[in-house]
Amino acid sequence: MKKTRAALRLVRKEIGRGLFREQDHCLRDVARLISDVRDAEVRLQTVRQFDRISKRRGQEGYGNLEQMLQSELENFIAASAEWKTQAVAMLEHAYASIDHWALGHFNSTQLCRAVQARYRRARRALARAAANPTAENFHVFRTEAKTLWYQVRILRPISPVLLKNLSEESGGVSQPARPRT
Repeated sequence: MKKTRAALRLVRKEIGRGLFREQDHCLRDVARLISDVRDAEVRLQTVRQFDRISKRRGQEGYGNLEQMLQSELENFIAASAEWKTQAVAMLEHAYASIDHWALGHFNSTQLCRAVQARYRRARRALARAAANPTAENFHVFRTEAKTLWYQVRILRPISPVLLKNLSEESGGVSQPARPRT
């Protein structure tokens, strides 16, 4: 959903504020429908990764926690059985709206401007977070940086070498910095 919303942001100006807002809210609402299941899956995957690392180091694993998180995931899936029907209907509506996007004159210059604008937003968000390091400012920065990263990943086939390097650099923004040796 984040990648789809990032793609939508590339054409924000061309499709108009109203249609953009409608599409963005629809995709946001679908993401909210599936967030509990997605979050439970991420927690389970994280514990499984820690478990493998611990076992390689000869330490005790996280078996009980993994079982608990597996149960949590299954409960979320069972409890939210109807979200799939809702999500599909919402996504079908969004898909049908694509025919109304006015992109006949959208060109590479406009695409470059959209990416540059996102880059500037990410830089400004970084400057705000550095000047005033609050959780909210870092969240805004991370959101802007991830949107830029998704956009660059989408566009990478256009110029694989240049955009591969940029996507790797911007993808590292959401990761903790590694100490240099």
